[in-house]
Amino acid sequence: MQIVRTDVSRATSPTGEPILRVVFYGEGGDCVTVDMASVEAGNDDAALDRARAILVQIATFGIAAKD
Repeated sequence: MQIVRTDVSRATSPTGEPILRVVFYGEGGDCVTVDMASVEAGNDDAALDRARAILVQIATFGIAAKD
């Protein structure tokens, strides 16, 4: 996916907890959203770096199967 835009925002999880949300937008309308539990990630650049690291970990270690 070729990233064409990113968005960093603060949001609320379904359980009511504050989260930090990073959305990576790609060409053709694809997008990937990373929600992080800690809203104290610093500035937008720090949030982007953290979201990228999470995506790398997921790609490297795989995703758990849903029961």
